[in-house]
Amino acid sequence: MTLADRSYDVIVAGLGAMGSASVCSLARAGHRVLGIDRFAPPHGLGSSHGRTRIIREAYFEHPAYVPIVRRAFDLWRELERAVGRSLYVKTRGLTIGPEDGMLVRGARASAEAFDVPHRVLSAAGVHGEFPGLQPRDDMVGVLDDRAGVLFPEQCIAALLESAAKDGALLNVHAAATATAVQTIFLLNVISSTPLCKNELTA
Repeated sequence: MTLADRSYDVIVAGLGAMGSASVCSLARAGHRVLGIDRFAPPHGLGSSHGRTRIIREAYFEHPAYVPIVRRAFDLWRELERAVGRSLYVKTRGLTIGPEDGMLVRGARASAEAFDVPHRVLSAAGVHGEFPGLQPRDDMVGVLDDRAGVLFPEQCIAALLESAAKDGALLNVHAAATATAVQTIFLLNVISSTPLCKNELTA
């Protein structure tokens, strides 16, 4: 059976961090999923490559992110168990700035709102724990205990491996050439053959 002979519930165009996570979740939920990428992920031709990405709970931007990050921690642990390898390393995370500055106030607000394990260090305390850092005397540091790093290319590979095990079809070196919206979504891949009733562009 060729690609064009099948029908799908969802086609995900682009298999970087967002796309690979989408096909993984959709396939796990039992949907008929096709994932396509112009190249062969993981690759360095998008925004999801490189050595590491930070993951942290004391999110200075807004406390609303904390439950999302906690769910992400749970999902990364599930994926690690599914593929049998480590994708996350705990390093701790330090947010440094003036005590009344946006970064420190935001990190503390998130940590305090959700009981995130953390400590607030004086400038001397920061230097004592991290001798390579020498913040100004008027600065403090918010130390996020669970913060760490993810390895994005390994994460993408693991997500795609898990998606394939759950039945997703992954088509790499395939360019999406056109989409058409009628009463349903149609996605044309190279051969300009309609394949799907839904489309998710990642």
